[in-house]
Amino acid sequence: TFQVILEEKSFTELTDRAKYLLHGDGRSFWFDKSFCLIVFSDGKCGINAEHSWADAPVVGHMLEYALTYE
Repeated sequence: TFQVILEEKSFTELTDRAKYLLHGDGRSFWFDKSFCLIVFSDGKCGINAEHSWADAPVVGHMLEYALTYE
């Protein structure tokens, strides 16, 4: 299962956005899901995913494909 989060925040710095995607504010993500797709108010998105050695590459490749070819 996964969750789509429509986040009101937006970040100008990539580093700040990346930090937020790792853990949010501690209560905005469901960490028991396979992945959370976070869409920020400025239209940019990111994924918080399971970080085990077998699961993370699958989600990473999925997002890379979507960003590259869609």
